[in-house]
Amino acid sequence: MSVQNILFDCLLCGGSFQAEARTQLPCGHIFHAECITPHMQANGMRCPRCRLYKKIFVTLLVSVAVGGATTAIISYAIIHAMLEGIGFSAVGPVAGSFAARMQSLIGNVRSRSLFAIYQSIGMGGAIPIVWTVTPGVVVGIIAGIVVWQYWDSLEDLAQSLESIAGQLWEEIERFVREARRGAERQIQSFGSSATRWFCGRF
Repeated sequence: MSVQNILFDCLLCGGSFQAEARTQLPCGHIFHAECITPHMQANGMRCPRCRLYKKIFVTLLVSVAVGGATTAIISYAIIHAMLEGIGFSAVGPVAGSFAARMQSLIGNVRSRSLFAIYQSIGMGGAIPIVWTVTPGVVVGIIAGIVVWQYWDSLEDLAQSLESIAGQLWEEIERFVREARRGAERQIQSFGSSATRWFCGRF
């Protein structure tokens, strides 16, 4: 199915709109009547085009978010922790550590060598972008593929959670309303008691 089919033609059959009867859904998207009617009967009153756009958006969002989080974790946690663990500290190789033994074997450390990069990172220098971005991109793509493949199950789960959240919110609103009414009654009762006391005194 081409981009033309996805954006402008009937999403269900891929055909253009000619003389066939059309059905416009409340969201504004149009389909062939003979295509959308059985689809709605089988899948419920959910627009296929809205679902597709939502699927694409959520897949891209999850992919970018997971990829970015992976990049950040690798940059600021894993690599620094690993280098610190083998002895690359902010003031140079720690005496008796693996890094110190490597330095003694290497001798003069050449600029831009792997050891020099490790020590630069250990001293707060920048991490080579390929070390962090590449794993982030790979993990992000994998996350996007998982979301795309299991979209139907994830959508059903999201709807269930949305329903539960809606019910919980209704209960919270009901509790707040009852608490407000109770507070108003207490204030009115206190006001009446205070008025009677004042009138009785004076």
